[in-house]
Amino acid sequence: MKKLLLTLAALTLMTSVAVAAPIMDLQKDQVVAGYNYWSPDLKEGSHTEANALTFNGLYLATALDKNIIIGLDYSTANLGSANFYDLHFSSDYNMIDLNINYKVNKNIQLIAGNRNYSNTVTVSTSSGYSSSDDISSMNKIFYGAGITLDLGTAKKPSNLYASILHSDIFTDKQVGVNLGLNKNIALNINYRQYNEDNYTLESTGGGISYRF
Repeated sequence: MKKLLLTLAALTLMTSVAVAAPIMDLQKDQVVAGYNYWSPDLKEGSHTEANALTFNGLYLATALDKNIIIGLDYSTANLGSANFYDLHFSSDYNMIDLNINYKVNKNIQLIAGNRNYSNTVTVSTSSGYSSSDDISSMNKIFYGAGITLDLGTAKKPSNLYASILHSDIFTDKQVGVNLGLNKNIALNINYRQYNEDNYTLESTGGGISYRF
């Protein structure tokens, strides 16, 4: 029962999660496109539900000049489902981040942006009844900072990074590494912790990117 209540609560309270793009040190006119996957554990107090959500994210970023990087992130997620007697609950999310990073220097970036998200919950029964409601749809301004440390070469650009994003409802922390396979393609491995209200999402994630 505790697991069910935890899942049902998360259906309505975890409203603004997105797959945040990794921090990279792009140079003027460089463009990077990528995909990230994240399936975190959901924690509330001493209770944990493993791999409670599945996030898929696409991102695109470009450096306008030596200091300014703009980015677009699109994420989708399905929280899964929960059953309570004859009621079946499921939840789907769509998130769009627009962000701008200011490179203070080669290693430090300041971040600001807007997160638009919607959360649709569907309730159905075995008799065939089904109803979907958009229980939350809004925009949230966020801000934060990132640090990056180059590890690779021009032929295999790689970097370690860490970032923190904050709004009035969430704090989002991430550390990771981008491992260059060649001058264009890199693999990403990260560990992320997201906090909202009394809930925490955290686990490792990964992805791939292509630099133009």
